[in-house]
Amino acid sequence: MCRIFGGVSKERLPRSDLNQAGQAMFEGGPDEQWIAAEANWAAGTNRLAIQGVSGGKQPFRFKNLVCVFNGEIYNHNALRQHLVAKGHSFADTCDGNVLLPLFDRYGKDMLPMLEGMFTFAIFTLDEEKRCVSVFLACDHAAMKTVFYRVDETGFYFASSLKSLRHLVRHDLDLRDGFAFEYVARKSVWGPNTVYDGVNVLGAGETLTFSSQDGACKKNTYTHSFDTVAPNSLNEAAEQFDLLIDQEIEKMASMDVDFCSILSGGLDSSLVTSLLRKKNGRLDAFHIGYDGRWPGDESHYAQMVADAQDINLHKISVDVRNLPQLVKSYIAHLDQPNYAPHCLSTYYLFKEVHDRGYKVTFSGEGADELFCGYSRLIAAASSKRDDWFETFFAVYGISAFQGRNLFRQDYLDSLDQDSFAPTFDGTVYPNRAQNILHYDSKKRFPYYILRRVDSLSMASSVEVRMPFLQPRIIDFARKLPSAFLYANGVGKQAVLKAGAKHLPSAIIHRKKQPFTFPIGTMIAELKPIQDYVFDTVFSQNAILWDYFDHAQIQALKSTQIDTSAASVLWALLVLQEWHDANVQDRKGATNDRVKESGLF
Repeated sequence: MCRIFGGVSKERLPRSDLNQAGQAMFEGGPDEQWIAAEANWAAGTNRLAIQGVSGGKQPFRFKNLVCVFNGEIYNHNALRQHLVAKGHSFADTCDGNVLLPLFDRYGKDMLPMLEGMFTFAIFTLDEEKRCVSVFLACDHAAMKTVFYRVDETGFYFASSLKSLRHLVRHDLDLRDGFAFEYVARKSVWGPNTVYDGVNVLGAGETLTFSSQDGACKKNTYTHSFDTVAPNSLNEAAEQFDLLIDQEIEKMASMDVDFCSILSGGLDSSLVTSLLRKKNGRLDAFHIGYDGRWPGDESHYAQMVADAQDINLHKISVDVRNLPQLVKSYIAHLDQPNYAPHCLSTYYLFKEVHDRGYKVTFSGEGADELFCGYSRLIAAASSKRDDWFETFFAVYGISAFQGRNLFRQDYLDSLDQDSFAPTFDGTVYPNRAQNILHYDSKKRFPYYILRRVDSLSMASSVEVRMPFLQPRIIDFARKLPSAFLYANGVGKQAVLKAGAKHLPSAIIHRKKQPFTFPIGTMIAELKPIQDYVFDTVFSQNAILWDYFDHAQIQALKSTQIDTSAASVLWALLVLQEWHDANVQDRKGATNDRVKESGLF
C-alpha cells in the first residue's frame, strides 16, 4: 500500500514541490519514501509496507516503463506464476512488481486480470528518458483514490488533493457549484471535485495522457467471470458462502498481522467470523461512545466475539473531546463529507494503528451490492412514477430545504439542471440491479469509499473489503430481485449464508446503520452545541458566500431536531474543512456578512 504522486510538465518539477507533495500525505506511507525525477516527468511514492516488505522499491522499472502503484493485488501470486511461465523473473514477492511485465505484454487488457484495490500510473519513456505518455488506472470499485489535473503546463496526479496542490503550477480555485452539490449529496461526487479543473478517476476507469499533444483519453474496463446464476435462494447462499470464503482466504495472505472491524451487524460479523476460522487468533475492534446514546450495538459485537473466541477491543469515544476530534479528522478529508460517522471511522482507525496493526478487514459494500438499505428496497419495489426522485432525495438534505438554505444570487449563478440526477434503467434486466449499479458508480465511491480511504490512511491503516472483490460483485449482479430482498428485508442470500456461521440473533436482528448520534449530542450537550454555533455563526465563515443569512440564523432558535441537526452538522463540516484546506480566508471578515447587518 502506498500513496502516489507525479506528473509530466513542460518545465522540470522542482524537487522542493515533489518533497512537499509527498510530505502532504506522509501518514499514508510512513515506512519508505521515494521520488524519481527525470527530464519532463517525476513520480513519487510513500510506502506502507505490507506485502514483500523487504523489497518493493518504487518506482518500478521495466524496459522503457516506469510505474508508481498504490494498493494491493490479491491474486499477485497467480499472476507472478503466469509471468514466470512466460520467461519473466522477479527479485521479490511485492505484489506491485507484476504490473509492468503485465502492461508490457497485454497493455490495458491487463486490467481485468487484476483482483484487488489500486490506483497506478505507468510512464512510457522514449530513448532520451522523456515521458511520451502516462497511463492512469483505478480499480473496478474505486476503493483507492487518484486525483488529476490537465492544463497548459502539463498533467499531474496524486492520491490526495493536498498533495496535488503542491504539483500543479496554478492556484486551485473552488468550483462554483460544489457547495450546492455537497449539501444535496452529503459529499462531492466524481468525476468533479471541489476544485475547478481537478477530477477524480472513477470505478473501473483509465486515462491516457499524451505528452506530445496534451490529449487525454478515458476508457473503462470490466471483469467477466463464468459464474452461473443460481436457481434458488439456497443455491445462491451456497455459492456466496464459497465465494466469500475464497476471497477472504486470498486477502488474508500478507506479511504483517491483521485485525477486523466488528460493528455487530451482519456484514462485519460474517467477515470477522470467516477470518477467525482461518487464523489461530484474531483481534477485532468495535467503536462506541461514552454514555448512553441511541444505536449502541456493542452487545451484538460481543455476542459474535464470544461465539468465535475473538479478542474484542471496545473503543469508546469521549464525546467531550468532540471539537478536537472533528477538527482532526476533517483535516484529513480531501473533500467535505458530512456523514456523521466519519468521526467514529477516524477514531476507530486511529485505535487500530495504536494497537500495532497496519491492516484491518471491513464489511463495506455488502449493503450496496445485496440491497441492504431500506431506501434501496423502497426504490426497487415502488409503484410510483416519481420513485427515482424520491430515492435520490434521501441522499442528503431535502431539495426543498436545501434550496432554502442558499443565497438566491448563488443559486441564480448555477446551472441547477446540471446537478439533476439521471438514471439509466437499461444496464440490467431488473430495476433493483439498475439501482444498485447506479449507487455503486455514482454515490458509493465518493460518499463511502473516499472517506474510508482518507481516514484509514490518516492512521497508516489499510482496509481490506472482501465484499468488493470482482468475483463477489459479478455474483451479486447476477441475482434476481427475489434473492436480494423479500418482505422488506435485504441481503437475503447473505443472511442465509451467514446463518451457518453466526448466532441467530445476528441473523434476525433489525438492520441498523453504523452511525454517530450527532443530533442528540448537539441537542443535549451544551459544550458541543456551543462549539457548533461558534463555528457556524462566525463572522469570518466561508458559509456566508453561499448560504442565506436569515435561514441559517433561524437555526439558532429552532428546536434541534434531526433535520436541524443535519443542517448544522453539514455547515460545521464545510466550515472546518475550508479552514483546514483552503487558504487566504482566515482573519478577514466577510463583506457579505457586514452587509447583512446580522452581526
